[in-house]
Amino acid sequence: KEAKEYKIDDLSSQMGGGESIVGKYANYVASKMTPEERETNRKKYASVTGATERGFEQIKVFMKSTADVYNTSAIIRWKPQANAENYELTLKDMFDDVIMVSETSDNHYKVDFTDDRLKDMDLVIVSVSVKGDKESNSGDYGIQKVSTDASSKYKSDLDALSEALDPSSAINNLILAEFYEQNNLLLDALTSYELAIQKSPDVDYFKDAYTEFLMRNQWSDAIDQ
Repeated sequence: KEAKEYKIDDLSSQMGGGESIVGKYANYVASKMTPEERETNRKKYASVTGATERGFEQIKVFMKSTADVYNTSAIIRWKPQANAENYELTLKDMFDDVIMVSETSDNHYKVDFTDDRLKDMDLVIVSVSVKGDKESNSGDYGIQKVSTDASSKYKSDLDALSEALDPSSAINNLILAEFYEQNNLLLDALTSYELAIQKSPDVDYFKDAYTEFLMRNQWSDAIDQ
């Protein structure tokens, strides 16, 4: 299937310009996808790759050591390991007690915080390893749900975006990804990029925008490599 072209100017024009809140975040997205910004991004990532790269056997998860999450689900993605057939994702509570262990052949996993085992937890500890290989364990990453009080500061803007955007469109998720990144909700941003690509897998622009996001945060220079 041939990849569809998507131009920067298309984004702002389809979102109604820069006056609306949607236009505001569309312009943010477009500004980060200019050739100049992308080249700056690559130089920034290249300068830290050697210093931040963990051992070859240790899995690198694409998130900070602790992350706030606003939504009721989040996609966790990590750097795939050559020849790995299956991965184990372990979720623990703050007391280091294992809540659940899930197995997947993919290098990503969707965590559902409405699950009965997780819904009452404010902090979840996640780690990933190649099944049967403890040396590959990623180490612990903390995911903390945004409190009700803290989430109120995002609600008005998110409500405005929801009213203006088509929830079934991939562009909707691209705009939301920018909103979340601007508010340092990086796991929500990553999840929104994932959903944009799921909805429009043949549009390279969304994949490029996702890759730029990963590089800005010094996690990877490719989605699956």
